[in-house]
Amino acid sequence: MITLTTGALAQDISAKPWLRTVLPEQTLAYLRVPNLWGVLGAPKGTALDTLQSAPANAALFAELRAGLQNTWLTPLSDVWGAVPELLLGELSSPLEAAALMPVDETAAGPQVLLTGTLQADTLAAAQAVLERIISSEPQLQWGEPLNDAGEGLILIMGQPVQVYYQLPEQRLFMLGGVELVPAALSRLSTRLQSRSNHPMYALEAEIDASGQGLFLWIDAASAAQIAASVAPPPVLMMLQLSGALEIQQLAMGMGASAGKSRTKLVALMPPTGFRRFLPVPDAALTVAAVEAISTAGVLALPSVTDWRAFKQLLQQLSPEAATELTQAEQAMQEYLGFDIEDWWQTIGPEWLYIDDAAGQYGALRIRDWARFEAMTGHLIEQFGLGFEQRQINDISYSHLTIPSFYNTDDEFADLANDRLIGVIMKLSQAATHVYWKQENDYLILASVPQVLIDRDALKPELPVGDWLTQQIKLPSENAVFAVATQADGIPSMFYQWHLQMLQYLGDIVERPVDLFDLPTPRQVELPASGGYGFKLGSGADRLELELLYETNPLELLFAGNTMTSIAVAGILAAVAIPAYQDYRVRAEVTQSFEEIQRLQSLLEGFYADNGRFPAAEEFTELANSVLIESYAIADLAFDPVTAQLSIVLAAPDEVYGESVFLNAEVLNGQINWQCATDSYQTKLYPAECR
Repeated sequence: MITLTTGALAQDISAKPWLRTVLPEQTLAYLRVPNLWGVLGAPKGTALDTLQSAPANAALFAELRAGLQNTWLTPLSDVWGAVPELLLGELSSPLEAAALMPVDETAAGPQVLLTGTLQADTLAAAQAVLERIISSEPQLQWGEPLNDAGEGLILIMGQPVQVYYQLPEQRLFMLGGVELVPAALSRLSTRLQSRSNHPMYALEAEIDASGQGLFLWIDAASAAQIAASVAPPPVLMMLQLSGALEIQQLAMGMGASAGKSRTKLVALMPPTGFRRFLPVPDAALTVAAVEAISTAGVLALPSVTDWRAFKQLLQQLSPEAATELTQAEQAMQEYLGFDIEDWWQTIGPEWLYIDDAAGQYGALRIRDWARFEAMTGHLIEQFGLGFEQRQINDISYSHLTIPSFYNTDDEFADLANDRLIGVIMKLSQAATHVYWKQENDYLILASVPQVLIDRDALKPELPVGDWLTQQIKLPSENAVFAVATQADGIPSMFYQWHLQMLQYLGDIVERPVDLFDLPTPRQVELPASGGYGFKLGSGADRLELELLYETNPLELLFAGNTMTSIAVAGILAAVAIPAYQDYRVRAEVTQSFEEIQRLQSLLEGFYADNGRFPAAEEFTELANSVLIESYAIADLAFDPVTAQLSIVLAAPDEVYGESVFLNAEVLNGQINWQCATDSYQTKLYPAECR
């Protein structure tokens, strides 16, 4: 009999997670999968808390759950086995799992502990639940049924998993690992002690303080040591170049914290590897806006140090691209009179876009005002730009006029003779106008002066950084790119949808919901407007990606044009960019295989003429005849005994150094080729090599 202190019975919609409170120091990873009922109805510290914390809400979900068990679990289980019964019927808490490093001889490697609370309130009921799960899954079978102490053994694909069902807490424990000793779960219980601090807790509080969301945490430093000891050299090199081996902790999930719901990924790591492509902004966003901010965005600009680090990394990864960049810098110097480093010494570290009661405008922080004025003066003189300054209400406003690049009197004159093109060029003759004023460290810019004049009249006093952090709840620190908006009416609209969802569930599970019993948006004190945002952050010791919303990520699609565009662009980029990259690499690999196919044809011809495969010297002569200047093949060899053609690829870069093996099989005078590769990126190779 083992004793594990787990706390009170799960009487709410979804009990609080327990394993997170007793994690040993030697935890390699922790995963929390939310209870589906908790996702729909448990309080999480968001705008719906007034409703979801009410006893009537818990009673409502108890009815819905009972109705589902009576009407839908059997047909669902007939299709998907025992999974619906476990997730929708029996599970009454989040499902938690932890990978634990052994501290004694209980296992030969990491152990995986899985736990959650069930509805079963007796050992017989728990045995029946496990019996139904095991009988519906062919890869599961009993090793030892639960005994009177609640201990048992389940075989998963022949591997033993120790089981313990604890009463009265109604908590199920399952422990698996390599070469577990019989008492491993019992001995593990001594390590599961309540604790107030763990390295995971700080990141968990950022992503899902509610305990009811999806959350994954990895001790990446320990995982990196394991990966470095087992990874093949090409993979290890990739991990080192990317900086992945420098990650200390990695956390991601969908949950709620600081009163908002969010999807977030955080990697605690120094600015190394791929992170050298990103600046590390550390300045506060002190530019002020008018109180009624609708939308604000920030883009961090690199310093000279950031720029030089970027060029150094580019030189390591792609010398050709680094050379092209150097040539571009030289061309910029010749054309403008200053280079990119001069530019980054002058402006930064950020550019902001602001939409408030005054209108839409930008704010550019200036590092060196004297250098900025000198560069601006040089451009005005060199390119004949128009420039004037006006004094209005004792405030100086600047106006820069940039002429059109189209000029029918010079090299475009011949094109202008075409009537249609001529009309288009006439319409393109309009100049570009930019208006600005200096304000502390910032240049405030707009497309018309009225925005600047109104802004000064309205007296901006709200720092954009404070608005992002305090009102939107999107921390502005270390933002490489961030955008946030406030949108009216969305919380109320999604609350109505939530009520409709409850009514729909009640109807289909034959437990009708009386919406008159539930409060109105005003009664639950929903905010009139919702705050939504996106952030890519790069700090001295962290990289983070965050999407913020009130209660449902679908709200982003209704949060105004700005956030909709970002959401759609983000989704398209997430799907299209990797797909395009894979397509491009596969196309280049296919081109490389065209050279390989020429070698195969030569070998087939040699065999047809001589009744044998060529010796090493003969093969070298054949290969040299078709691979005079091969860009795709770094090395190759042919073994006439085994009839194996071995090729080491040189291009494209993504498969550099990987090997392809082609084995010739002669059957009735015909040669058939079997292809294989040592690459872990098999999707990049032709189908016959996967």
